[in-house]
Amino acid sequence: MGYSIASVRLGSQDVSKGITVGKSDIANVVITLDTPQELAAIKGKISGLAPSRYASTRVEMKGPVTIIGSMQTNIREDGTFEFPAVTPGSYSLSLTGVPEFSPITLNLDSTDAVNISVVVPAR
Repeated sequence: MGYSIASVRLGSQDVSKGITVGKSDIANVVITLDTPQELAAIKGKISGLAPSRYASTRVEMKGPVTIIGSMQTNIREDGTFEFPAVTPGSYSLSLTGVPEFSPITLNLDSTDAVNISVVVPAR
């Protein structure tokens, strides 16, 4: 259900069988990944955060690898949020502008929808 390597190139050269690393720069290595055909949706509900803060707060998910980067979404008026298409991996979920909330880790390893509850502790 995870990623697979589609190709590895060093400039125009196919190096999918391996790279010899010496003293030279290999900054132009490009690794292309195939992602699963179906992606999971992450849906959640925020509790413990005043509804007046929803408009100025975003839910952010960051992956540990730069190809994943980060994703952000708004919180709806009813306190819910959704990331409709998420690739498998490990993510850190945080709330922007909410220092009283510590990021939580999500490990996504399937294409099933994930429902989470995000509880902001009282100040």
